[in-house]
Amino acid sequence: MTTQLFGGAITLSIPVSFIDASTLRQVPDNQEVYVDTASSASLIIEILESVTDTEDYTKFHYAQLAEDNEAIIDEKQPLRTSVRLDLQSNRNLKLETHIVGGIQYAAKFNTVVKDQISVFLAVVRVPAPYSADILISLNAPFGETDATLMNAVWSVENNPALAAFYRIVSSFCINDYSLFAQ
Repeated sequence: MTTQLFGGAITLSIPVSFIDASTLRQVPDNQEVYVDTASSASLIIEILESVTDTEDYTKFHYAQLAEDNEAIIDEKQPLRTSVRLDLQSNRNLKLETHIVGGIQYAAKFNTVVKDQISVFLAVVRVPAPYSADILISLNAPFGETDATLMNAVWSVENNPALAAFYRIVSSFCINDYSLFAQ
């Protein structure tokens, strides 16, 4: 289902089983958060300033996401990266997009025990003069995703969660660039 985000400035196809978390709790202005009613997965869309002081901004954002969530990155499992996607915008700007995925250990709902979580992260780089990084992340308990994420083959054919994430990211569209400060 095509969903309007940030007042319609961005649209994204979000599965119908995901509901807007702002109806349940407060969400920061630079985020849109959706939770899956069929599982404990969550989808977060976040607008940040572009990171310019690092060569691999995607891995930087992945590590920052773990830090912000007080999660531990599973160092035994390599961070998986995928091919770059070039999304088109309504202004014919190429929106360079990189996707990474890995395993993190995070406590949910203020518990002490850290659960194993599959984290898929897409970073959509909006070029100058807008200069923003838009993060789209899908977090799901490891048991709810296909274990092939852990294998050398990281493909949409073998991982339904990754396939769904690609569909979500591929539907991304910026409709109104006034959302970004210039």
